[in-house]
Amino acid sequence: ADELQAALSCQFSKDGTLIFAGMKKSIAVFDTAVPGREYDTIPIKQPISSLATRYHDPTLAAGSWSKQITLIDTRDYLTIDTLQGHKQGITFLKYSNNGQQLVSGSRKDSNLLLWDLRNTSLPLYRFQRRVDNNQKIYFDISYNSNWLVSGDTRGLVHVWNLSDLNEDGFPKENQYQLHGDSCSGISLHSYL
Repeated sequence: ADELQAALSCQFSKDGTLIFAGMKKSIAVFDTAVPGREYDTIPIKQPISSLATRYHDPTLAAGSWSKQITLIDTRDYLTIDTLQGHKQGITFLKYSNNGQQLVSGSRKDSNLLLWDLRNTSLPLYRFQRRVDNNQKIYFDISYNSNWLVSGDTRGLVHVWNLSDLNEDGFPKENQYQLHGDSCSGISLHSYL
């Protein structure tokens, strides 16, 4: 009899050779060339609620319910760095296409954080969007890393121009009221 355990999050490696599954106290690593139930384990002390991988880089970002993001080298499963800045559990992570930034969002936390991976001591920017519940509110970053977009729980879509800073040195923002209820899903075209 098998004991089933559901993954809390799942992510392919960028080359498609591995599947990472965030579990309650580990990350399971499945090799797509070897069908079956065998997998490697990356031990983690907290439930992994979100995963992200970078293009042409072995770094895996693992967000947890315990408010932290762990950067892991997938070649040897060693922790590279730990990022902290959210007030609640991480719900979504996404790397920029150039791999130099990581964007993170969490539940019941109106801060959307953009991390510069060359200096991870503090987030580069804190973007404000309304997140009043435990719902996962998606965001996306454009192919050229110039635009960051996010929904929020008031039905607004926020659009930040990362390449156009205002006089305070912060990216300019536009807001669009598109829904009367929560706008939880948003996506940009993969290369346009």
